[in-house]
Amino acid sequence: MADSHVVTALISKRAELAGLIEHQQKEMGRLADDLAHLDATLRLFSPAIDLRTIRAKAHRVRKRFFRLAGF
Repeated sequence: MADSHVVTALISKRAELAGLIEHQQKEMGRLADDLAHLDATLRLFSPAIDLRTIRAKAHRVRKRFFRLAGF
Protein backbone atom coordinates (compact mmCIF):
# COMPACT_ATOMS: atom_id res chain seq x y z
CA MET A 1 0.00 0.00 0.00
CA ALA A 2 1.69 3.13 -1.20
CA ASP A 3 -0.96 5.41 0.33
CA SER A 4 -0.98 3.95 3.84
CA HIS A 5 0.81 7.01 5.27
CA VAL A 6 -1.92 9.22 3.82
CA VAL A 7 -4.66 7.08 5.35
CA THR A 8 -2.84 7.05 8.69
CA ALA A 9 -2.52 10.85 8.66
CA LEU A 10 -6.19 11.29 7.76
CA ILE A 11 -7.27 8.93 10.55
CA SER A 12 -5.11 10.87 13.00
CA LYS A 13 -6.58 14.19 11.84
CA ARG A 14 -10.12 12.83 12.09
CA ALA A 15 -9.48 11.64 15.65
CA GLU A 16 -8.07 15.06 16.54
CA LEU A 17 -11.11 16.89 15.13
CA ALA A 18 -13.54 14.49 16.83
CA GLY A 19 -11.76 15.16 20.13
CA LEU A 20 -12.00 18.92 19.60
CA ILE A 21 -15.71 18.68 18.84
CA GLU A 22 -16.30 16.60 21.98
CA HIS A 23 -14.33 19.09 24.08
CA GLN A 24 -16.19 22.08 22.65
CA GLN A 25 -19.58 20.41 23.21
CA LYS A 26 -18.70 19.87 26.87
CA GLU A 27 -17.57 23.50 27.10
CA MET A 28 -20.84 24.66 25.51
CA GLY A 29 -22.78 22.67 28.10
CA ARG A 30 -20.77 24.26 30.91
CA LEU A 31 -21.33 27.73 29.49
CA ALA A 32 -25.06 27.09 29.08
CA ASP A 33 -25.23 26.04 32.74
CA ASP A 34 -23.34 29.18 33.78
CA LEU A 35 -25.73 31.32 31.73
CA ALA A 36 -28.78 29.65 33.31
CA HIS A 37 -27.37 30.34 36.80
CA LEU A 38 -26.66 33.95 35.89
CA ASP A 39 -30.18 34.36 34.49
CA ALA A 40 -31.65 32.97 37.71
CA THR A 41 -29.57 35.39 39.75
CA LEU A 42 -30.68 38.32 37.57
CA ARG A 43 -34.30 37.31 38.14
CA LEU A 44 -33.72 37.32 41.90
CA PHE A 45 -32.56 40.93 41.80
CA SER A 46 -34.92 42.10 39.06
CA PRO A 47 -37.97 39.84 38.66
CA ALA A 48 -39.43 41.95 35.85
CA ILE A 49 -36.34 41.74 33.64
CA ASP A 50 -36.80 40.50 30.08
CA LEU A 51 -33.66 38.49 29.39
CA ARG A 52 -34.44 38.41 25.67
CA THR A 53 -33.60 42.10 25.45
CA ILE A 54 -29.99 41.49 26.51
CA ARG A 55 -27.98 41.09 23.34
CA ALA A 56 -24.99 38.80 23.19
CA LYS A 57 -21.58 40.42 22.89
CA ALA A 58 -19.46 39.35 19.97
CA HIS A 59 -16.39 37.36 20.97
CA ARG A 60 -13.36 38.83 19.27
CA VAL A 61 -9.90 37.37 19.29
CA ARG A 62 -7.17 39.90 18.73
CA LYS A 63 -4.35 38.90 16.46
CA ARG A 64 -0.94 38.70 18.10
CA PHE A 65 0.50 40.72 15.23
CA PHE A 66 -1.28 43.85 16.42
CA ARG A 67 -0.42 43.46 20.11
CA LEU A 68 1.73 46.25 21.46
CA ALA A 69 5.31 45.23 22.28
CA GLY A 70 6.16 45.30 25.96
CA PHE A 71 2.58 45.62 27.21
